[in-house]
Amino acid sequence: MRKQSLLILFITTCITILLLYTACTYDYFEDETNYVVYIPEVRDKTVNDCRVMIYNESGLLVGDRFVGASTNDPKLSLGLFTFRLPKGDYSVYCYANIDGVSFSGESTRETSAFSLPLHDTEGVYRQPSDVFYDKFEHKIENPGIRHSDTTAIERYVGRITVRFKNIPFDMADLSNIELVAEGVASRQYLKHDTLTSHVMRGDDVLKHTDDVSSVSFSEGTLEVDHRYFPSVENSYKKLNFTFTDRGGDIVAIIQVGVTDPQTNLPIRLYSGKRIIIEVDRYLVSTIRLVGWDEDIKSGESIGMW
Repeated sequence: MRKQSLLILFITTCITILLLYTACTYDYFEDETNYVVYIPEVRDKTVNDCRVMIYNESGLLVGDRFVGASTNDPKLSLGLFTFRLPKGDYSVYCYANIDGVSFSGESTRETSAFSLPLHDTEGVYRQPSDVFYDKFEHKIENPGIRHSDTTAIERYVGRITVRFKNIPFDMADLSNIELVAEGVASRQYLKHDTLTSHVMRGDDVLKHTDDVSSVSFSEGTLEVDHRYFPSVENSYKKLNFTFTDRGGDIVAIIQVGVTDPQTNLPIRLYSGKRIIIEVDRYLVSTIRLVGWDEDIKSGESIGMW
């Protein structure tokens, strides 16, 4: 009788262990990571935040991870964005330094986009943050094998530097410089990479006010610099600068066209590039397209008067 009881107990224990093992194994494989996107800049803290979005063949969002200053996840803090994906083909989008843009329509690749942040009213926007990005395709053939990709993020935004020479007013009395930029790109659909569009059909403007203490002034040259989305193709961009003195009075209004002075065609600002414009009193004298960190001496001369 005792042997029978021990045998029953042994069989019951084995069945219980087998059931527990099966359950644990099932849970383990359900939660197991099989795809990792590694972003070194997150680990090195050379970007402020980062978002990874993954779309399947049908264009549906199937993975979305974000890391920012308040994130406590140790894997994300090391730049490891982990996902569990079934077999299939995927489009992977990575964006960093996105605190100064607004995402919308993320549920599908067709509608997913980000836009300039609103300044105060509809159609009036602020300059974007210094966005970086990478986009690539990945195929999962065996979901039981771990796959990984390391990104090579690049700067998405461009910048325009305007240098005013022989300014027609006393710099000592200057207080603020207000920029209203017309013809700017304001929306970026993820599916179009760096080909931008407008939210308000070309009527969008970018508005920014610089305190004189925050701008560069040396050797008689006043320099202002702002970030922009890459230009919409064949879109004319005009920069309107209003200079205000300490009493709140307007001392000068200078319009700067971002066009080739010889052909009068629009100059396109590309992702990660810089346009440097020199203005002598009220007229553009030189425009050059250079790399983000390059200066006018190393750039391509677009036009000179």
